[in-house]
Amino acid sequence: MLRIFAEPSYLFCFIPLALIGGLIYLLAKRHRQAIARLGAPELIARLSGSVNWKGRRWQSRLWFIALIFLILALARPRWGSQVEYIERRGVEVMVALDVSESMLAEDFKPNRLARAKLEISELMDRLEGNELGLVLFSGAAFVQFPLTSDFATARTFLDAAYPGIISRPGTDIAEAIQVAVNG
Repeated sequence: MLRIFAEPSYLFCFIPLALIGGLIYLLAKRHRQAIARLGAPELIARLSGSVNWKGRRWQSRLWFIALIFLILALARPRWGSQVEYIERRGVEVMVALDVSESMLAEDFKPNRLARAKLEISELMDRLEGNELGLVLFSGAAFVQFPLTSDFATARTFLDAAYPGIISRPGTDIAEAIQVAVNG
């Protein structure tokens, strides 16, 4: 079923608005009739001086129209869209990256961590259309970024990984695997 409003319950606000608008109209009508009984409306308007009744009337109407549009905005009208389910086929890869101090060893150039980051970045290039997530670990593990296909942002988070980002020393690969599986 097509719903025109995302939050239709706000449309009930039109009920008190209509009642208040009707009440204001009746009071204004009684006020105009009372002034008409006193004498000519033009003469009374000239004698009352500073009160601009036409301006007040327009101001009241504009406030009323603004409230109508506010209620409509709260109800969140929507059109021209439909829900479309897309079946995605692809690979979801979680990578666990060791950020312990041992990753600063220079047996790979420039060091292990920089080389691992480069390999992960190249993996992102090959995984276009798929998803990749990153878990950082040393003595503890956490998800640096969950599964995503937004590799530009993922590279930013990958570049932010450094030894010491996790304060607990060590290499707890079991926890890294557990976090990667859950996350």
